[in-house]
Amino acid sequence: MSSTILELISITKKFTQIGLDPVEVFSDVNLKLSQGEIVGLFSPSGAGKTTLLQIAGLLDSPTSGEIHINGRDTNLLSEFEKTRLRNKKIGFVYQFHNLLPEFSALENICIPQWCLGVKRSEAEEKSRSLLKQVGLSNREHHRPAELSGGEQQRVALCRALVNDPEVLLADEPTGNLDPETSKRVFSLILSLVKHHNLTALIVSHNVQLVEQMDRAVKLNGKSLEVLTF
Repeated sequence: MSSTILELISITKKFTQIGLDPVEVFSDVNLKLSQGEIVGLFSPSGAGKTTLLQIAGLLDSPTSGEIHINGRDTNLLSEFEKTRLRNKKIGFVYQFHNLLPEFSALENICIPQWCLGVKRSEAEEKSRSLLKQVGLSNREHHRPAELSGGEQQRVALCRALVNDPEVLLADEPTGNLDPETSKRVFSLILSLVKHHNLTALIVSHNVQLVEQMDRAVKLNGKSLEVLTF
């Protein structure tokens, strides 16, 4: 039986503003992801799926509930420990690639490694290996402005994978691409996730993409429901 890598337990999120009643985004959300599993998170815009993904990735805190990574309750960790865990165990891909414009493709991929103290030569070697996997060996010295949207997203995917995470969290990773490029990039994401044996939670409002995953859940109202196709 596959081990549980990421588990959300009774997650509730409320936003508060002075003088106003709290706004509840979702409540009592439970989700368990096993080793090597690819799960789609589907919902309309504005339903809170990005917030839920940020909570799963320790970028935001729930109002209540627990996030367990490899059985470890992250509520018991300091902010420094959470940052360290996030950098080593979780890779992120966003709708907008968020590459640093002044750095080359190679350097953008190296940066997460440098943050962990990896030597420059070692970081560059691993980054080149990933660029080769996504077919961009000849673009390593190009800056983001010199790359197409699909190429930029492939670089962002390499950056997410470079520290050998156990979990990949992707927020509409093809939402900013044209339909054909979207299909190619999404197929590449699935291929790399399986190749690296990652656990993945991928947000999308595209049913055709969600159908390709191992299973899917929908953020419906303020809770999760299982989707069947």
